[in-house]
Amino acid sequence: RPFGYDNIDGCFKNSLKNARKNRINVIGVGVPKKLSKYFSVILDGENPEESIEKFVRNYTSILETMR
Repeated sequence: RPFGYDNIDGCFKNSLKNARKNRINVIGVGVPKKLSKYFSVILDGENPEESIEKFVRNYTSILETMR
């Protein structure tokens, strides 16, 4: 959960929406379900190794679609 100032959740959501509108893929790690719709890809791993493996796989997949 982001912290720092009033309405940071709203600002965070708007930033993610703007990124996606500008064709910037955002990968979320350990993101709560209510925020998941704002991310291009969500990664939930049982352990750090699994999360890294999923990240690399998805990052590579996103790069392939950009060629």
